[in-house]
Amino acid sequence: LLFVAYGFFIEAYPVAFMNALIAVTNTYYLIRISRMKKDDFSILETNPDGEYIKEFIRYHLEDIRKFNPGFDPDGHEKDDCWLLLKKMSVAGIFLGERRGADTMHIKLDYILKAYRDFSVGKFLYEKNCNWFRSRNISKLSAEPGNKTHNHYLKKMGFRYSKEAFVRSVPANNNSKSN
Repeated sequence: LLFVAYGFFIEAYPVAFMNALIAVTNTYYLIRISRMKKDDFSILETNPDGEYIKEFIRYHLEDIRKFNPGFDPDGHEKDDCWLLLKKMSVAGIFLGERRGADTMHIKLDYILKAYRDFSVGKFLYEKNCNWFRSRNISKLSAEPGNKTHNHYLKKMGFRYSKEAFVRSVPANNNSKSN
């Protein structure tokens, strides 16, 4: 708006008009962006032994092993398996094994490259704690991976303790459970 005023002040009306048009266009897009649903994520519980899951893991196994070198793609039929979705497109996969009455050991938390901005992890671990709580999970643990994966776990609230990363699931949060 300063450039619009400046254009009028120096009587450069085409410059003032063009700057006014740019200001209106920018305002339109800022309003549009602010109204967008920021967390358009959901969780789809699925069969870990299903063909889609097996194929997804097989296809992404090389990339998965960059972050979790010890990941074994077989033997997950008893694990909990969740597809992490953004706008109903698969953004990642979560495989976890129940240990004890209230603990979930994360075998795989893999996010596709296009979604690696921590938003999926924040949705899962911070904004959607009720998902875990509704399944009587109050503690999470994960094996260390590479430096990048360990940084991700720390950013998601995990702390390194006795050869694993651990995190408590808060009792309440204000997000809705899917």
